[in-house]
Amino acid sequence: MQPIKALFFDVFGTLVDWRGSVVRQARELLAPLGVAIDWEAFADAWHSHYRPAMDEVRSGGSYFSQSDLRVHFGLGKAETADIEIHWPSGTIDKLEGVKANRVIAVKEGSAPRK
Repeated sequence: MQPIKALFFDVFGTLVDWRGSVVRQARELLAPLGVAIDWEAFADAWHSHYRPAMDEVRSGGSYFSQSDLRVHFGLGKAETADIEIHWPSGTIDKLEGVKANRVIAVKEGSAPRK
């Protein structure tokens, strides 16, 4: 099994209890893999990185300009990434072998099924 490098949670504008949702989803995804951590501390640490990222997205820019509203994330030295998107509806899209340095748009339910 390959190590988990990133977890993404969609909580912007979709949940009142973001902390409980992150705790619950992280525990459901990671506990079966043998991860035993302080889930609440994990949620707080995740949120400390989420807020600055969303502040950039929400800002939109200034007078006569517009910042890029896409969310960016790094892969380190990796050349590809497997991406799993958990939508608020419960739909899960999986993208495998996504190459680095790409812009992709994903519509809910549109990822190829295997």
